[in-house]
Amino acid sequence: MPVRLLSFASLTLILTVGNAVAACDFALRNTEPTNAQIERAINIVNAAVRDPQLALFFSNTTEGTADGDGIPVHHIRPDQARPVVAEVPASCRAIVISGVHFERNFAVLSKDNVLMQDKQISMLVFLLMHELGHITNKHYGAFLPATADAVPNKDETEAKARERQADDYVATILKREFGRLGNGNPPIDNYDLYFGTTEAIMFLSSLSFVVSSEATLACFGCRSLGDPRIFWDHGQSHPNFEYRLLLINHAISATPESQALLDSYEKVRNEAGARKPLYQKQ
Repeated sequence: MPVRLLSFASLTLILTVGNAVAACDFALRNTEPTNAQIERAINIVNAAVRDPQLALFFSNTTEGTADGDGIPVHHIRPDQARPVVAEVPASCRAIVISGVHFERNFAVLSKDNVLMQDKQISMLVFLLMHELGHITNKHYGAFLPATADAVPNKDETEAKARERQADDYVATILKREFGRLGNGNPPIDNYDLYFGTTEAIMFLSSLSFVVSSEATLACFGCRSLGDPRIFWDHGQSHPNFEYRLLLINHAISATPESQALLDSYEKVRNEAGARKPLYQKQ
């Protein structure tokens, strides 16, 4: 039986290299509370990144500016959206969010789970910062993510490398911001937005636990048996999502505990290569 993957395991589309600067034109979706959540997440990301060349603005509520002066975030209508939560389009320097897919996927993620309750903004901060990582690395253009029944593999692909680059950007920004607390160098200008950043860091730790638990429940016994379905990648586009989160969390905190969790996962991930996947394609 195939492992059921969380929809957020494919948080973004994989992106090809380019240099897109044209203006985007999308049919926008204006609905609350998602608009307010996106706008709040944008403010937190801008306060954390602190780079005028990478400043985001919400096109649904803000008059557009030249792409060189900011990066628009478009909350688009369902008929304009592909079946993904967020992406960087091939045609322009922008971030596109499908609120419908975000709302549906987060409802599944947070159902009966106290760790995820009311954490939409933190998830959006992670999404936006990850997409910004793609933009800083000039990853434009998109491919659809792998389906849940993709054969587990550990293949090294250019697409997976780009995902890791975007994740590294997230970890670098969050680690830098987390280190600002109490050192006064530079001083924290807006504690409200700053603590939105620290909340996003704590959220990523909780998300790692939730994804691990979900995978264990979806494939009972697979973790203890070292089944590749748990430890390998699904498809050729994204690294294993639990592995990604362990890497990000360790890059941010670099504690003995985060190192031990990462080492344990990588040990079984490598050992699983000696086994045949229990997965059988239907």
